[in-house]
Amino acid sequence: MGGMAHFAAASVSVRHIALGTACIAVGVYSLDHEEPTSKPARITSQHAEAPTVIAHRMPTRAPILDITPVEAPAMSFDDDVIRGYEMSDDPAEFEYVFEVDGVSYLRLDSEARASSHGTPRLFTDEDGSAVVAAVDTAAMPIALRPWAGREVMVGGECRARVVGFAEVSRVTGDPPDHEYDYESENPVRPEWTLDAVRESNITLAARLDAECGAGWARATSYPAAASAKLVEAPDLVAAARRELLAPAADDKHQLSWVEQGGEGNWRDAIELETSVYEHALTDERWVFVQAQRGGGCGEPSVGMMVVYRASGDGNVRRVAELEDGISEIQEVIDLDGDGQPELIVGDGNSSSLMDLAGEYHTSIAVASYDHTCGC
Repeated sequence: MGGMAHFAAASVSVRHIALGTACIAVGVYSLDHEEPTSKPARITSQHAEAPTVIAHRMPTRAPILDITPVEAPAMSFDDDVIRGYEMSDDPAEFEYVFEVDGVSYLRLDSEARASSHGTPRLFTDEDGSAVVAAVDTAAMPIALRPWAGREVMVGGECRARVVGFAEVSRVTGDPPDHEYDYESENPVRPEWTLDAVRESNITLAARLDAECGAGWARATSYPAAASAKLVEAPDLVAAARRELLAPAADDKHQLSWVEQGGEGNWRDAIELETSVYEHALTDERWVFVQAQRGGGCGEPSVGMMVVYRASGDGNVRRVAELEDGISEIQEVIDLDGDGQPELIVGDGNSSSLMDLAGEYHTSIAVASYDHTCGC
């Protein structure tokens, strides 16, 4: 896989209790989070001139012009001190890739704008709507022009080259300020227009020449990063769950559960999702146990991700506790080569890079306008 080191992972789910669901009326534009999906089928294509109103711009890191190859840091695996991840301001180190109409785009900047662009085109499918307007290199901000022709690795295995630029806008859900009759037997959902999509958000992106899908990318001037694969480890799964669910004298989660109005033991009201990842460079295995009980409309909730390192004798030791017990672990990667992995977590429309110290570094999301039932 492109010279990349790899992990392996296993995923097992156990439900301790059926969770009640509650939905809340929302109209949200989530800043900065995306997901690998299959190629969306284009249903409609529409042309129009670009509007002048721009809203909901997603902040991104400032680009850096220096593309000197970067050497990999030394690896250290002998301690349980979680070091986190020191991320630079260079998007070439790590950036998200998304897909529109079968074309992969690497996000560059959601604040800057091109001086001119081609005719915008609207694409709509079951996942949402997107507008793409091609941009000439000369119309790009000066700091972004060196991306032309640059080579990247997407997901650690798909080599691609930047062959163009574009302004891209993406949305999901129903357009804001539109009436929708949810009680009707045959409701007609409102449709996004080209202007409405562009008014929602615009991102400057680099068009890639390979169909790499969506995910993350790193310029080839950086050292190769590791990616994740599944492996079976039932003994480690069982050991980690036993440790998490064991009674504790000073149980902060039980105290929080009671303070929220929860009855009984929080352990009896949660879902568990357990994944094991093996580091190919060290053969060390990491276990992630996510415990969650979603609380909507005033209901008590629990959410955590506990991280374990496996010993050679089949035991595990707890090394970190993170707050995210709900988001899907999309990928596990070792970006700095120090032996301690970073996580890409999110849902169907968002992704965030998080280290084992619990710090979120960068994220991407499709602008979401969901309208669902209330409590």
